[in-house]
Amino acid sequence: MRLSVLVPMLLLSGCPASRKPEAITPVAKTTEPRMVELIQDKSVDLGSGVSVTLKSVMYTHATDKTGRSVNDSFMQLEVTKGGKTENVTNTRHFPDGPKFTTVAGLELAIDSVDAYHSPSTGAVLVK
Repeated sequence: MRLSVLVPMLLLSGCPASRKPEAITPVAKTTEPRMVELIQDKSVDLGSGVSVTLKSVMYTHATDKTGRSVNDSFMQLEVTKGGKTENVTNTRHFPDGPKFTTVAGLELAIDSVDAYHSPSTGAVLVK
């Protein structure tokens, strides 16, 4: 009988009434895109019911009129969401930053391509 009286008192004494609740700090939403590696003809799940398949890549290297080394990358993708497939061509002119294309509710951009191996590989940035 004595134990039943002590248990509620112990529980109450662990929660002092004078303690104020701590402020909740909101978590900042990350704005950094995530990188997803791709292999030609292999589907990759991007989440939210979206998958992407790398179909082909192309890469060129040149020197522009100012003598600057430049690279152009092209990537053919098949993006599927809810049974609907959309063909997308992404491009990137290096050393410029990534150029995002909106498709299936996501933004995709080329991070890198490797057209010199079979199967071709590449990586996309996903927002």
